[in-house]
Amino acid sequence: MTRRLILVLTVLSLTAIAGGPAVANDEAEDLFHRGVRLEESGNLEGAVEALSRAAELAPDNAAVFNNRGVVFSRLKQYDRAIEDFDRALALNPASPGVLANRGKACHEKGDAQQAAQDYDKALAIDPDHPQARYNRAVLLRQSNLAAEAQGDLKRLLRLDSDNVEANLLLGRIYLNGGSYDKALKCFDAVLKRSPDSAEALRSRGEALFSKGRFREAIDSFTESLKRDEQNADTLLNRCSAFIRVGEFDSAERDCRQVVSRTPTDFMAHFNLGTALMGSGKYQEAAEAFTKALELRPDRPDCLYNRGLALKRLKEPKKALEDFNRVLELDSDHAGALNNRGIILWSEKHPEEATRDFARAVTLDPKNVGALKNLGAACLAQGRSDEAANILGKALRLDGKDAQILGYLGDAALEKRRFRDALSFYKRSLRLETDPNRKPGLLARMGLAWEESHKVSEAIKYYAKALNSCNDAAVRTGLEKKIDELKSRQKR
Repeated sequence: MTRRLILVLTVLSLTAIAGGPAVANDEAEDLFHRGVRLEESGNLEGAVEALSRAAELAPDNAAVFNNRGVVFSRLKQYDRAIEDFDRALALNPASPGVLANRGKACHEKGDAQQAAQDYDKALAIDPDHPQARYNRAVLLRQSNLAAEAQGDLKRLLRLDSDNVEANLLLGRIYLNGGSYDKALKCFDAVLKRSPDSAEALRSRGEALFSKGRFREAIDSFTESLKRDEQNADTLLNRCSAFIRVGEFDSAERDCRQVVSRTPTDFMAHFNLGTALMGSGKYQEAAEAFTKALELRPDRPDCLYNRGLALKRLKEPKKALEDFNRVLELDSDHAGALNNRGIILWSEKHPEEATRDFARAVTLDPKNVGALKNLGAACLAQGRSDEAANILGKALRLDGKDAQILGYLGDAALEKRRFRDALSFYKRSLRLETDPNRKPGLLARMGLAWEESHKVSEAIKYYAKALNSCNDAAVRTGLEKKIDELKSRQKR
C-alpha cells in the first residue's frame, strides 16, 4: 500500500513515589509533597527546585532522589536523572521501582544494555512489577525481539487485562506481525477503557486496512482525527484507504492538508500524486511525484509512478528516463520493465521491448499486463503458437480482459482456426468498454468471415465496423473493402 509506515511513540513508564517514607523534618516533608504536586501539574522546574531543597534537608531519603530523578527524566536530563537514581539505590538497593526508573533513563539515553540489566534486576525482585515489565517489553520490541516482548506484555495483562499501554503495545506487535484479528482485539480493549484514544483508533484503522476492510478503516481514522485533527500519519493513512475505495477527491484533500502544513513530508507528496493519478489529473500527479523526488530522489516507487503519469501525458521520452532510472535502482522491477517495453515497442524497437516483456513475466509470472504484452509481441512477430500459449496463461488469470480475448482471436485467425477466432472476438466485443477499440474488433470479425468465405457475414461486420468508426482513413479502407466484397457477390 502507498501508506506511511507508522512508528508508534511508546512512552516508557516511570514510578514516582507519592507518599514516600517519613523524612527528617516537617519542612522537608512539605517540600517533598510540594515537589510531587508540582510534577503532577506539569511544573517540572518548580518540582526540581522543591525536591532539591528537600534533598538538602533529608539527604538520606531515597524517595526524594527517586522523585527528582523522575522529574529530570521528564526534562530529558538523563545524566542528572541517573545520578539521582544511583543515590536512591545506594540508600535502598532492593527497590524495583527505582531500578525500573534508572533503566528507563538509560533506555532513553541510548544505553540499552544497562537498561536491560536494570529491568531484569527489578523483575528479579518483583516479577509482577508493572513498569519494569512494560518497559522491558518496549526495549525487547525495539531490539526486534517481538516474541519475548509479547511474553512480558501477556504476563502484565494477566495481572491487569485493562492495562491501556500494554494492550496498545501488544496490538502494535500483532499488527506488525500480520496477526490482525489479535491486534484488533487489543485495540478494542484499549478503546473500551479509553474510548477517546486517538492512537488506538488510528492503530485500529491500520489493522482494518490490512484486512482489506477499507470503509471501516476510514471510519476509524476519521474518529481518530476528531481527537487529533492535526495528525499527519492518520490523514495519510485515511488517504490510502480513500484511494483503495476509489474516493480520489477525498484522498487528495487529506494529502493537501498535510502538504500545506509540512511541505517536506515525502509521503504526503507521494500519496497526493497517487490520488491525482486516480482522478486522471496526470499533469498534477507528475508534479506531486516530482516534489516527492526532490525530497527522496532514489525512491524507485516514486520514479515509477511519475513514469506512469508521464506515459499517460504522452511524454514517452521522459517516461522512459524514469523507467530506466527505476531499473538502475531495482533491476527486478517488473512494472518498470513492462512499461519500458511498451514505450520501446511504440518507438519501433520490437526486440528490446520483447526482452523487457519476457523478463517482466519471469519476475512476475502473474503479471497480466506483461503476459498480454509479451503475447501481443510474439503475435506481431509471427509466433502465433507461442503467443496463444502466453495469452492463454493471461486469460486464466483474468478471464474478463477484452484485449487478451481479442489477441487470442488474432492468434487463432493466424492459424486459420476461424471458428475459434470468431468465438474469441465475440467474447471480447461483449466485454470491451473502450468504444475506440470496438471498430477494430468488428473489422477483424469481418476478416475472419471473409477468410472463411462467408462474404455476406463479412460485409455485415465490416459495415458494423464502419458505422462505429470515426477515423477517416480507416473508414475509407472499410468502404473499399465492402465495395470489393459486394462486387464479388455479383460475379
